[in-house]
Amino acid sequence: MAIKEENTRRIRELEAEFSDERIAALFALFDEYENKKSKRVRRRKSRMTAQFKGFLVIVSIIIVVIILFLFNPRVTYERSMEDTIMPRDMIIVSVMAFDSDPVSFGDIIVHKTAIQDPEGGMLKACTRVIGLPGDILEIRDGYVYRNGEQLDEPYTKEGRTDGTMGQLLIPDNYYFVLGDNRLNSIDSRDHRIGLVNFGLIDGKVVFRVLPASRFGKIN
Repeated sequence: MAIKEENTRRIRELEAEFSDERIAALFALFDEYENKKSKRVRRRKSRMTAQFKGFLVIVSIIIVVIILFLFNPRVTYERSMEDTIMPRDMIIVSVMAFDSDPVSFGDIIVHKTAIQDPEGGMLKACTRVIGLPGDILEIRDGYVYRNGEQLDEPYTKEGRTDGTMGQLLIPDNYYFVLGDNRLNSIDSRDHRIGLVNFGLIDGKVVFRVLPASRFGKIN
């Protein structure tokens, strides 16, 4: 009889321990714990997201600085390089192109001139390299002759070169430049530009950004 009463007592204690109210209270504690845990996770993720965004901003700034250091965007206004480069084209100039590679025949370059710009500085021109140091150039009958050979220049706007120039030996460290718009170009035929010293070259034109319809590499 005593054993039965003892078992009954223990059953009642267990029922009290796991009553609906007790179970509800345990679930409430569990939910509170999960909510606190979830908040901690969200705060941790928020901090990580903010740190990642900050990292991306820093990386982006570094990339922009490097691009501006290596490449100089420039909007053209002159007509000297029509139709290869048109007025208001936005071009990219590689300012370090000639640090490792020499200036080559046909390179399109941006260089300073003796012509004064509206702000009182040195006007910069965009032209094509036609004569290298040691070359002998001559202009006659509408064509350019380089070292005795007539140049085939499909990039010129009118297909001919205006003016006459006797044989000219290009000295060391100097370059003879012409615009592709030979009938309306300020280039080495103009005494205000003449032969371009290497030190006056800002860089090589490598890319066109705008207009979008002509986006791409400039040969």
